[in-house]
Amino acid sequence: MTANLKTYDNREDFVFAAVQAMHTACAGAVGQRGIFTVAVPGGTTPKPLFEALAQSPGEMDWERTHVFFTDERCVDPADSRSNYFNADSLCLSRVGVSEYNVHRIPGEKGAGEAVREAEADTRAFFGGDGMPALDLVVLGMGPDGHVASLFPGSQALEADGSLYVAEEEPGRDPRVPRVSMSMPFILAARKVVVLVRRKGKEKMVDAVMRGELDRSVPAARVAPSATVEWLVRAD
Repeated sequence: MTANLKTYDNREDFVFAAVQAMHTACAGAVGQRGIFTVAVPGGTTPKPLFEALAQSPGEMDWERTHVFFTDERCVDPADSRSNYFNADSLCLSRVGVSEYNVHRIPGEKGAGEAVREAEADTRAFFGGDGMPALDLVVLGMGPDGHVASLFPGSQALEADGSLYVAEEEPGRDPRVPRVSMSMPFILAARKVVVLVRRKGKEKMVDAVMRGELDRSVPAARVAPSATVEWLVRAD
């Protein structure tokens, strides 16, 4: 079993490990480059991480932290379905991070325009026309193996030079268009941490760990490796 897969028996240890991963990445990036760039996800799994970070804001250098988002729904930023809304209400608005350091995906403008604006903002921030390297990308995983808003079998998985792609949320009525970081942009990060609660996702977690999935399943592309760490909550 890979050393980059770590399992925790309870919520407290799992959240502590996630917080430590964030703190360690921040300290290392600020020490080496003067800033910390991190992409955070939506969903329920990261919510305890946001809450824990807000409880001890002095342990991270928020002044030098720039927050990006792995994905976003095409809804108003005040909508409870918005990934930005959850990150902001649970953490960002409580730790004093500057609004200029929060790189929101403007989903309310529709998928096409949101992709264009997020791409332009990110490239302007990093400079150059290559694939930027975020210091840390935090992901969750759905029961179907989706990560960010990249779903199994999606053509968006094959995006090449783009940083962001438009996607639809399958199996819902009405469908909610989404914008997601592209898989190449995710994998270009210096570190990727996947946070998963095993309950309800047992088969998918086991299939990823055994290497049984083909590349049509996004989770297979972020299996544990030298730069990808999985933190799994067992309970």
